[in-house]
Amino acid sequence: MNKFVRKIVNCILVLIELFILGLYFIPEYFDVNVDYDNFLVLFYFIIVIFIHSFIDFKEWTKGHIIYRFAFLFTLCADYLMTYLDSFYELSIIFFFFAQLSYFIFINYNFKNVNLKSSIIIYLSLVTTLIIIGSILELINLLTIIAIVYFSLSLTNIIYLLRIKNKGIKNYLFLLGLVLFLLCDTCIGLQNVGISNVKITDLFSHLVWIFYAPSQMILVLTLTNYYKKGDKYEKKDIKS
Repeated sequence: MNKFVRKIVNCILVLIELFILGLYFIPEYFDVNVDYDNFLVLFYFIIVIFIHSFIDFKEWTKGHIIYRFAFLFTLCADYLMTYLDSFYELSIIFFFFAQLSYFIFINYNFKNVNLKSSIIIYLSLVTTLIIIGSILELINLLTIIAIVYFSLSLTNIIYLLRIKNKGIKNYLFLLGLVLFLLCDTCIGLQNVGISNVKITDLFSHLVWIFYAPSQMILVLTLTNYYKKGDKYEKKDIKS
């Protein structure tokens, strides 16, 4: 695909994504009556994001495969959580594998981040949060899975922050992961038993305000991550 055609396809996909988000946000925030379930259209947004990750469909290097797996796992998670509105434990496990794909992607592309120390950070976060959850008597299967997932999300952000010579692409990658984490934080706060309805409604509205931009930033950044002719070997990548 030449550069001009690629830009056209990119623009079309972005416009489709924005259109789908409009189908959700306009009825949600402007009290417009519609004949469809505006929440379910969000799943179609994730489908388009997944399709977007294949814009360079002829490229099947390790880097491309890794980030496509991240979007595939995200699609599976949203199918369960958003479309079916069930199997929450399994959906979080899929989100965990999405974050694991990002973790592998970061490790694959950079040589100046110590993998062992990142794993230690991750295990420390898991242990600390489980201890806190136990003290607060909040521990159950769903909570443990959420802690394991949330800790990996936070580790990925710390992992990226420690990279030298980030460049614009890696700052955008970082921004996408931060928005992803903020979305997860809102979901967590929404489900910890806060009795104030206004606060829980606020967190509910913020979920997709953070999540939708995170997915668009991630897919636009990662599909433009490698320059043409890049040998895709482990190194510091600069924009």
